[in-house]
Amino acid sequence: MDDLLLDQSRRWAMGRPSFLPLCAHVHQHKSKSQIIMSNIKFVNSDNQEIKEVVVAQGANLRLKALENQIDLYKFYGKMMNCGGYGQCATCIVEIVEGEENLSPRSKVEETKLKKKPANYRLACQTLVNGPVTVKIKP
Repeated sequence: MDDLLLDQSRRWAMGRPSFLPLCAHVHQHKSKSQIIMSNIKFVNSDNQEIKEVVVAQGANLRLKALENQIDLYKFYGKMMNCGGYGQCATCIVEIVEGEENLSPRSKVEETKLKKKPANYRLACQTLVNGPVTVKIKP
């Protein structure tokens, strides 16, 4: 998935707006395009806010956390994570608010998180489509 996003980023940087519909909802008003933005609030295990970031709708939760220096991984996960392919389940987060603003759980998540509460998600498999509050390292 990282390779796909990188390739799409290159196309967008070259002036091809085909990247936008894949990672953001675009609304057109007469001759203008508008990207709808969402907020992600990251909190720690004590529910204290670490950082709030603004992202385009459809953004990958793991990528946006890493881009904003949010440490998703516990010690083991820092060395042994799969790079965002949903294979290791080391990027588990708890959704405190806004669960309805996320993409549905994937089959990979259903398998990896079958013994976890319904509000636990794999950050690498989660797309943000509205305001959400995320607890890291639950």
